[in-house]
Amino acid sequence: MFLATMVLKPITAIRRAKVIIDMGNSKIAKAYIKLDKQIDTAVAKPFIEKLAKVEDIEFVEAKVENSITDVSNNLEVYLPTSEIDMSPIIDKLTKQKEKTQKEFDKLNGMLSNERFVANAPANVIEENRKALAEVSSRLEKIENELKAIS
Repeated sequence: MFLATMVLKPITAIRRAKVIIDMGNSKIAKAYIKLDKQIDTAVAKPFIEKLAKVEDIEFVEAKVENSITDVSNNLEVYLPTSEIDMSPIIDKLTKQKEKTQKEFDKLNGMLSNERFVANAPANVIEENRKALAEVSSRLEKIENELKAIS
């Protein structure tokens, strides 16, 4: 339990957050960790820094503004966006949003067409409705991520 709580969970959370900013295997300058439980941070800090590839870990009591967040059981990790060029990430998400929006519009258009709905087999209508729900959910997630990092 000691090892998992003190070292492994923060490392995993930092790595997940780094993937969001396309720095999955790169060393980053700073990360913040907010813990729900008290641990010996002096013992844990060097292990987390080394294994998560972070130059400096700081333990905090509150959410860090202007940061990418990863929330896990018993902890939250914050990577400050001030030192990160967010434009490639925003470009990537914008392209994903445009592609997803086109897919949404196509499916929505088919399901809004009375002739299509009247003539298509029931299983095709049901598959398109499921696909529309999935695309709508994906579009919402992309939009939320764009809002969070813009």
